[in-house]
Amino acid sequence: MAAARELFAKRGFARVSMDEIAAKAGLTKPTLYAAFEDKADVFYRALSIEVADWSRQLLAAADPGLPAPELLAAHALNGMAQLKDRPLVLALLSGECESLGWASKGFAELRAKLNESTVRILEIGVSQGAFRDDLDLVTTADLLLDLQVSAALFHGLNSPAKADVLAARFVVGFELVLRGLTRRASAG
Repeated sequence: MAAARELFAKRGFARVSMDEIAAKAGLTKPTLYAAFEDKADVFYRALSIEVADWSRQLLAAADPGLPAPELLAAHALNGMAQLKDRPLVLALLSGECESLGWASKGFAELRAKLNESTVRILEIGVSQGAFRDDLDLVTTADLLLDLQVSAALFHGLNSPAKADVLAARFVVGFELVLRGLTRRASAG
């Protein structure tokens, strides 16, 4: 799978052939087809591994000892910073995978997997009393992920000159969202 991940990450789904995947992996094409139904199956499995790796890396970097708002902000910034090195994850998040026209249900499940760590942090925030207990955790995680991805796509991930602008815009947007997540002091 490492060979397929590398090829798809560098050139995208459309520009990679099964012949190239087999050659890079040191396999024959019949051996590759014995393990995978078709190129779409190889891509989906490569993307599944990439999503699992990205999610594990984000969770490992999360410090559950931090107050939830700080933990969520650090988690989101870490995720954005990693996107430039994870073109397959970015393809999933940007909707590129759905535009390929196959296995959209599987891609929706992978995207949901990307949100598991954010949902967990939101749960921590609710249990700490920092976030409202009536939050729709999954929808909130989706919104936060959309904020990260739209900022990254709109401003470009590979532009060092824009890195500070991107981070600053995300922080301001995140602070606006955070105001809606936090408990309001009772009047009185």
